Amino acid sequence: MPNTDSRANRLGFAYFALLAATLIVQYTAAFAVARFAPALAEADGYTWLLSLLPIYCVGLPLCLAILRPCPAEPAPARPLRAGHWWLALLISLGLMFFGNLIGNALMMLVAALRGVEMVNPVQEAILDADPVWTAVATVIAAPLGEEFLFRRLIIDRTRRYGELPAVLLSATMFGAFHLNFYQFFYAFLIGLVFGYVYVKTGRLRCTIALHAAINFLGGVIAPALLRALMPLLERLQSGDDLLEPVMLLSQLPLLFLYLAYAALLFGCAMATVVIAIVAHRQLTFAPGEGGRALRRAPTIIAFFALCAVMAVIAMR
Repeated sequence: MPNTDSRANRLGFAYFALLAATLIVQYTAAFAVARFAPALAEADGYTWLLSLLPIYCVGLPLCLAILRPCPAEPAPARPLRAGHWWLALLISLGLMFFGNLIGNALMMLVAALRGVEMVNPVQEAILDADPVWTAVATVIAAPLGEEFLFRRLIIDRTRRYGELPAVLLSATMFGAFHLNFYQFFYAFLIGLVFGYVYVKTGRLRCTIALHAAINFLGGVIAPALLRALMPLLERLQSGDDLLEPVMLLSQLPLLFLYLAYAALLFGCAMATVVIAIVAHRQLTFAPGEGGRALRRAPTIIAFFALCAVMAVIAMR
């Protein structure tokens, strides 16, 4: 059995290899399509397939092969009450609200300092993508794959350092793997909730369901409402205040739904603040060997460095 340092380094190497192999395949495939079959890039689902297939068909098998010498030490399976699952969802939505605010505020600051307009590439991609492919990718494929990668594989192999270091590492790697600053903060924050639920239940299906619900609201419902409201928003942005009454009335139900969605997120955010103040002492984490080995592992540092480089490149 590997010692503590070698275990941490093997974990970092596995995820560095996962990311590097995924990027190589993605860029190679994108170049080949642009050079030899440019029409393929316009096909429905191309963007999602280019994003997900290299991860799950190349990166994941490579990661599993590297991690094989590190035995998993899963948490004991415990039931999760329905009320606690809904509470976790509420907190996740609240943290997503705050994470989005932080990410967007940071990128607005960067845009102001650079004197350029910054565009959220993820939001643009989701709005432009086929809704069916987006739903399949974000509500099914991503929760299944990402929860396995960033909860089960990481936490089961780092619980020996303590549940808190395991959850923190899992959430930070999950956020960093998104490779952009728009998503890092909210992915990190909701990753903390997912990780806590996983160490307390040992049941991956609980976090998969949370992840799917979050992605359904943020990746399917919100973009659908935005797409439907786009004609109205474009008229307002153009400064045209002569909106036809019929058009305005036809958009009111959609506008009401979008405002209700925004109110839901804001309400969850306020509730999360109250819960954090009142009940934070109820959070408990089993101790372990300490997280120093995780913080100092060169390969884990290399993984985060590669993520940071890609996030900076994505800002251009």
